[in-house]
Amino acid sequence: MFGPYGCGYAYFGNYFDDGVPLEENWSNRLGSENMSKLTFYQPKYKPLANRYSVGEHASFIHIKMQIIALKQVIDWKPNSIQEYCKEITQDVVLKLKEMGCFIEDDAFRTHHLFGVELPEKVNIEKLKTALKEANIYISFRGNYIRLSCHLYNTKEDFKKLTDCILSFL
Repeated sequence: MFGPYGCGYAYFGNYFDDGVPLEENWSNRLGSENMSKLTFYQPKYKPLANRYSVGEHASFIHIKMQIIALKQVIDWKPNSIQEYCKEITQDVVLKLKEMGCFIEDDAFRTHHLFGVELPEKVNIEKLKTALKEANIYISFRGNYIRLSCHLYNTKEDFKKLTDCILSFL
């Protein structure tokens, strides 16, 4: 969410109130905020979503960055961000689908971040080289590419990306 690497937010409904966190760390334990009693380790977790926080979550510089980033997102309006990202990628999505790529239906994905499954015939290593030569940077996940739109991106940016990919299809 426009914050520093390794930071994020999640909403946990009451279904997760008594869940077991993925990460077992001292800071998720009951009473861990009392530094003078850390040697009296508690087996119980903090209440509610507190138990799911990452270890060493007291990174004060990140908190200030997150607050400013969240204020910026509110100013830009999340729905407006999604609409802009949809607008600049809709032609790309249609073209790639026509050429045999799989992209989840609009109703089941976000528009600012989504995956594209490439056909198996695509030589991934050659595509990576071509993209690098074109100064296009995307993330590969096996036979998928991860497209992440930003407000500074344009339709032309995505056309350049599409043209490069299409040369391999």
